[in-house]
Order: sequence, then C-alpha cells, then structure tokens
Amino acid sequence: MNKCAGLLVGIILLSSVGEAVADDLDAWDKSFKQGVQSLEAGDLQKAEKSFLEALIEARKKGEYSIELSSTYMNLGTIYGREGRHDFAERMFFNALAIDQRVLGQSHPDVAKSMINLAQAYALQQKYENAERLYMAALMILKENNMPAGPVAAAAFNNLSILYENQKKYDLAVASARNLLAVYKSSLGGDHPLVRETAERLEKLEKILKSS
Repeated sequence: MNKCAGLLVGIILLSSVGEAVADDLDAWDKSFKQGVQSLEAGDLQKAEKSFLEALIEARKKGEYSIELSSTYMNLGTIYGREGRHDFAERMFFNALAIDQRVLGQSHPDVAKSMINLAQAYALQQKYENAERLYMAALMILKENNMPAGPVAAAAFNNLSILYENQKKYDLAVASARNLLAVYKSSLGGDHPLVRETAERLEKLEKILKSS
C-alpha cells in the first residue's frame, strides 16, 4: 500500500490493487477512483458519495482489507477538510486499526495512519491522544531507519504546533529544531521550507526566552 504523507494531514491514496478479477473488485475500484478524482478536483460532496459507495464494496472483502483501510482514509480526509473532525477521527481510527492488523504494528504505513488520526485528535483539542500517536509514529519511523523523510517532517511539524497551542514552548522549540534538521537533511539548506522553518523556530525561541 502506497500512502503519501506530508505536512498536510489529508492523504489521497491512488488505487494500487491488482487487476480486477471479480465484479466486487471492479465495483470498488471504479468507485474508489471516482472518489480520488473528485477529491483531487476539490468536489468533496461528490468524492464522499463515491467513497461511501466504495465503502460498501470494500466491506464485502472482509473486516480487514487494504481496500477498506484506503477507503476509510480518504473519507477521513474529506471529513477533515469539511471541519467534521469527529467523523474524520472515526475514519482514521478504523484505517489505523486495519493497517495495524494487516501490515503489523511497526510498518511505516502505520506511522502515516497514526499521524492522520493524531491530527484529527489535535483539531479537537485532544492533545494527549495526539501527542501519544505522534511519538509512536516517530518511534516506528526510527525502527524502520526512516527518521528524516516527509512522514517524520509531518510528525515534527504537527507536534510543534500542538505544543505551541498549549504554550509548551520548550517542547515546541525542540520539535521545530527536529523539523529543521529533517528538512536540511532531506531537502538541502536552500529549500524554502528550510528558510520558513528556521524563521518559525527563531520566533518560538524568542517567545520561550520571554516567557
């Protein structure tokens, strides 16, 4: 399963299922692809309709399937963009549970699912739940020798914002420093994100000193 996670929480997961061999696979694949196209075009209402149709087909494949996880993930993305964070939480929670069962607790894609659920928690001010998942995701990335990629950047970025919102400026600074290190390692020192992060880190450090 190929999932992409950057600074944005929402994940658009393109269909990576093999060739259709049954009517139910054709039906899921068709609805799923239509949902992806609508989501990419910004038509959330149409995308939701397609993914709900895909959800019906995915459930026919059993309680634990990549198709079902993928559909939940995209529904969570839609609900998150609409500000329906409680619904997004449910979808991301379901996707994470499936990924952990199918892929294993330490698979890198599980870290990506954790970050999405964590952000849904954070947007509802469930800060402890969010922090726990961000830290768990970072631990998984470390175990998989992936400490400096876009998924780690998403975790450190969101952690920094989470701590700043709680006025935990020492932890916000630490997370921003980690984010800056990740960007420098993966993007190079001249990338715009490096400069933006360095400026934000400087502001956080000033706040910390004055607090």
